[in-house]
Amino acid sequence: MALIARNGGDRKTAIPFGPFMAMGAVVTVLWGRNIVHLWLGH
Repeated sequence: MALIARNGGDRKTAIPFGPFMAMGAVVTVLWGRNIVHLWLGH
């Protein structure tokens, strides 16, 4: 989103998918177990 705001893109501007995958992997490694426990109520 910062890329679109900085470069003046619109809603049809393509956003790279890799950074979102990397961020999801980091969140999963660091807090994945806690998130699952919160989600399942254990």
